[in-house]
Amino acid sequence: MNGAQVTRLEYANGHSPAYFQFDRYLHRHYALYSWGGSEELEEHFAGTWPHQVLHVARWIARLEHEARTREHFVP
Repeated sequence: MNGAQVTRLEYANGHSPAYFQFDRYLHRHYALYSWGGSEELEEHFAGTWPHQVLHVARWIARLEHEARTREHFVP
């Protein structure tokens, strides 16, 4: 899809939804993300796209870790 722009990624698995939101604030790339707990929220001026990718990768890795941890506690 040429020119497609995504501003928010969401992941919901029956718990509080996790999200990663891209935004532009003061003409700078801004990232706001959570792993599903309202107390865990991070905000960053992420910079250029290569730097934003690092934040997305970190968010995805944390989601994977959370999913694996929950799997071990499911009866």
